[in-house]
Parts: sequence; C-alpha cells; structure tokens
Amino acid sequence: MISTQFALADDCEYIKGKKICWDDGTVTTLSWGYSRTTISGYQIEARDFNWLGSVFIRVTYNNTVKEGMLSQGEAYIFDFSNSTGFLGVKIIADEVSNINPMPANIGIYPNDPGAKLTVKFPKEEEKKIPELSVSISTDGETKAGSIITTEINLENSGKSDIVDTGIS
Repeated sequence: MISTQFALADDCEYIKGKKICWDDGTVTTLSWGYSRTTISGYQIEARDFNWLGSVFIRVTYNNTVKEGMLSQGEAYIFDFSNSTGFLGVKIIADEVSNINPMPANIGIYPNDPGAKLTVKFPKEEEKKIPELSVSISTDGETKAGSIITTEINLENSGKSDIVDTGIS
C-alpha cells in the first residue's frame, strides 16, 4: 500500500444546504491483493472491478456500511450524517486499472486489478474573528469652553469584517 499527502486548491461544495470544504486528501491504492485500508476511522474496501474502469467501493464507519461505484476520474461522497451535521468522506477514483473493451479471451484479465483513490475528509472551518486596534488623536486646547476635535480610528487586521459598529 502507498499513502501520501498532497495539497490542492480549495475543494468545497454544498451538501444538504451546508458548505463543506474538504481537506487535501490522502492517496491510497487498493486492489484484490490489498483490498482494504482504514483512514481516520473509515474502513475503505475495494470489493470488485469491471472492464469499464470502475471500482465498487464499500465504506464502513461506526458499524454503518455505505457502498458506491466509481469510474476513473469520478468522486463519490459517502454520507454517514445524522441530524447534527455532516459526517462523511469523499473518495475520488484517480486511476482504475483496465479501461479496455472486454477481451475475447477472458483469461487475460489482470491477476490483481487496482484503484488509486484520493480520500478526503471535511475540514474544520476556521473561526474568523476581527482584531481591532484603536487610535485616538485630539486637536485643540483643553481650556474650559474650548472645542476639541477628536479623531477616533478603528483598524481591523483580523480575518472577519465588522458590521454595524458603534462607539460609546
């Protein structure tokens, strides 16, 4: 088995009305000789292959089983959610062996067909908070009855916008 980490551009989509962004992914290769792996508590198993370049995948998580068929280049989301939010895994079939027409001699099917899969999990959304810095400057004399002009500047260097800000 070969597993590596790699980075891609943001991979986000809406599932049940909620924006889900996926992590960078872990690449694994499954075959009949090495048909199963466990990543982050999800058992992923290649159950069968066909001549069209598809792999039948079974994913087990907390004794719940989900199944799906993936062709080369396709992604499938295995959803283990309950009512509290999304819980699942996205599997992409990067390469699946034998994208060929069925041969006349069935005996030439490879001994160990395989699938190179990318397994992605939802990323925890980073809490974005503003970071304010305040600067106050005055212009004028501080004598009784004089007018003092004051300038108050708020600068937000944080990762979130400030809306409807009041100063009291």
